[in-house]
Amino acid sequence: MAEHMLTEGCLGLGGVQVADTLRRRRAVDAQQDEGRPVRLAQQARGLIELALLADVAGHGEAASGGNLGKVQGLDVVVDAAAELRDLDDVQFVFIGDGTEIGVLQERVKQRELTNVRFIERKPPEEIHKYFALAQVLFAHLEKKQVFKMQIPSKIIAYMACGRPVLCAIEGEAAKMVEQAGAGITCASQDAHALAESVRYLYSLPGQELEALGQKGRETFLGSYTRSLQVERIEGFLMEALGKK
Repeated sequence: MAEHMLTEGCLGLGGVQVADTLRRRRAVDAQQDEGRPVRLAQQARGLIELALLADVAGHGEAASGGNLGKVQGLDVVVDAAAELRDLDDVQFVFIGDGTEIGVLQERVKQRELTNVRFIERKPPEEIHKYFALAQVLFAHLEKKQVFKMQIPSKIIAYMACGRPVLCAIEGEAAKMVEQAGAGITCASQDAHALAESVRYLYSLPGQELEALGQKGRETFLGSYTRSLQVERIEGFLMEALGKK
C-alpha cells in the first residue's frame, strides 16, 4: 500500500516514505491562514495528538502535542493496536504526556505490542509540521454525553492541514467530519470498530486519502479561517446593536 499514515497523534499505515516535496508543501499549507492551525492546536493542548506514522516518526518529523489523560480513552487505541498486529507497517504513535501515560505504556508492555510508540510532548508551535506529515489524523474521546455536544478545535486544525480525519468522537464532531466528507467516523470506546476503520483506511489508495484531506481543507477555507470567523462575530455584534 502506498503512502499511508494516520494521526491523533499519528497512526502509520503502509510504507510512509513521504516525498520531501510533499512534506514541504503540507507544512507550508498548514502555516497559512494566519497561523490558525497552530492556534487551534494550542487550544487543544488538553488532548493527545495521536499520530499514525511509521518510519518518519523516528526522525522527529511526525509529532503532535497534547495530554494523555483519562478522557481521551486511549486504552481503547492500545486494544485496537493489538487487533492490528498482522499489519506490520501500521504504527500508533502517542505524542505527549499526561496522567495516563504510565498506564498506557504498561498496557503496551504487557501485551508485547510492537506497533505502538510513545514520543515526548512537542511545542505547540511545531505541531502543524507533524500534522502535515500524517496521512490520516485521528481523534478519540470517551463516550460521554458532554462530548457529543462538542467539536474539539483539533478537528478544525486537522482539516486546515488537508489531512483525512478518523473521528471516534460521537455527536457533533462526527457529524462535522461526515458533512465535510473529510474522513470517516466510528464509535468511541470500541476497539474493534476502531481497528476495522484503520483497516479500511489502510485499504485505500493514496489518491483517495488525499481527496478526503482536500475536502476537509476546502471546508476549512470556506467556513473556518480566522477572517471568516471575525466576519461572523462582527455580524453578530452589529445585529445585536441594531436590535437595541
